[in-house]
Order: sequence, then C-alpha cells, then structure tokens
Amino acid sequence: MTISSLKHISKQPLMDDMSALNEDGFMSSPQPIPTKPHMKSLNAMGLLLASAGFASAATFFGVTDTNELVSFDATNPVVFQTSVQITGLFDADGVTPNLNGSILNLSARPGAAPGTFQLYGIDNNANVYTINLGGVATLVSAGFTPAGFSAGLAYDFFNDNFVYAGDNAENFTLSLTGTPTANPDFTYAGGGTPAIFGLGIDPSFNTVFAIDAENDSLSTSIDPNFPGDSELTILGGLGVDVTSYGGLVVDWDGNLLAALSTDGLTSELYSIDALSGNAALVGSFSQGLTTIAIPEPSSALLGLLGAAALLRRRRA
Repeated sequence: MTISSLKHISKQPLMDDMSALNEDGFMSSPQPIPTKPHMKSLNAMGLLLASAGFASAATFFGVTDTNELVSFDATNPVVFQTSVQITGLFDADGVTPNLNGSILNLSARPGAAPGTFQLYGIDNNANVYTINLGGVATLVSAGFTPAGFSAGLAYDFFNDNFVYAGDNAENFTLSLTGTPTANPDFTYAGGGTPAIFGLGIDPSFNTVFAIDAENDSLSTSIDPNFPGDSELTILGGLGVDVTSYGGLVVDWDGNLLAALSTDGLTSELYSIDALSGNAALVGSFSQGLTTIAIPEPSSALLGLLGAAALLRRRRA
C-alpha cells in the first residue's frame, strides 16, 4: 500500500443492488455487475476466494487506480469480469468528501453465516472504511495516522481485529471500529528492521507471514502473543527482486499468494512457498496491483478450525 494522493478518477455510474446484506450487515454472494471493457491498473487487490482450493476457479476482488472495485477469475486474473466505482471517501479530516481518494488496503472479515463477509479498506488518507460490493464505502474511523509509506493489512482470525504492518516497521492493531493500538515495532531475529508491504495471517493456525521489499524475503511469526511480541524470523528469499508495490494473503488451506512487482508499475500473481519463501509465478496482470485480501469461512467454522489448530499444537 502507498499512502499518497492519487489524482485519477473515473466517472462511471454507481450500480445499485450489487451486493446483498444479511440481517447482520454482512455481504453475501455478489449480484451481477456490468463488465468493463478496458483493463485498469489495480491500486488495491482484494483476493477473495469463493472456492476452497487455489487450483479451482475463484473470484477475486480488487481496486483499480481509478478507484473501481473489480472482480476477476483467479485462473485468468488479467480479465476483469466486473467493475463498479467506489464512492464515499473523505479527506483526512473525515468530513470533507474526497472524489480523488483511493482505497489502498483491502481485507475481509468473515460473517457468522457461510459465504458472508465484510470488506474493510484503508484509503490514501489512512481513513478506515467498510465497503460493500456496490462500491459504497462507509467511514469507520478517521483517527489512524501511520507514518510509513507502504504497508500490509491482514485480518487476525483469532482476535477478531486487523494488523497493520508498515515499511518503517510500524506495528498497529486496528479494532473493527478502526481504533488503532500501537505495538512494539517489528524486528528480525538476529537483528535488522523489516520493511513490510505484504502481510498475511493463516486462519487455521494464526501463523503470520510478511514480505519485505528491502531484502526480498518472506518472514514469519508463530508467537501466540503476536503482534504484541513483534519479532519476525526470515524463512528465505523470494527469488524475485520486488518493490513495495504488492501484497500477500494466506487462504484457509494455508496457501500463500502474493501480487509482486519488479518495477512498481506492473505486477504478477505468485504462489509463495511457506517453508522456503520461494515465489513461483502463477499469472501476469496487465498492470500493477497492490494489497490483497481474502474472505475466509464463516466465523463459526473458523472457531472450529481454531480449536482444531490448538489441539494439533498441543499434540505436537
């Protein structure tokens, strides 16, 4: 994610009835959205897998550099299947409408019912929003003021909040109401300062993974007190010289997926080896992507997964 002003704006009409909300306010399966004929570079990509396995066809959501919420098939990510303009963003004061704003981080919190989720986003003014599938952003908080340039955002399934990791080693917990709590800065075991731009948390085991653009590496933490205990251990190099333009997610099968860029303009989808850090190309995007997110199973199922994970840990 890059906290910088973006001056492009697309004046496409907002489509109605693009998403369905259940009684708890969570989004269920999206309704049809008109397909846009032209490709847009993605400024934030929400990696929302609708199927359990990565090899299966899956639907992704993202945000273009013209601030449109788009979707596309994981097996053919270069083609945008749907697109709708995101509206409702504000300046840093949280009061003045910002027509030139853009969502830069995207994450998803699972709902109680299977197949439901709520998108959360952070814009170029570090305002926190919920976003529905019709592209309507609702301000959650304007009180977040990180100092970094790029960052990763991930939903913490065990604690029901979000973790924000900056390229200056900043470490914040964000509540569902957008209230930030500063944690100790990230460090590397053995020394060194992380420059994180991609962050993912395994929903089954709560293992944390982070990508660093300075040393082109994947790191991890299995500390149950994360992010309060903020030491990361480097697993290995990506094998790709990347910029801080991109993001990382972990799906509920433990697969690591990342949008990585070598020039800060274009990017490709990679599968990341969770043991070695090696990045294997999955497919190319027409233009750059940054920050990815994924909706997981219902919170009830996540509770069962968490219980199973704890049992596995205790038996280990």
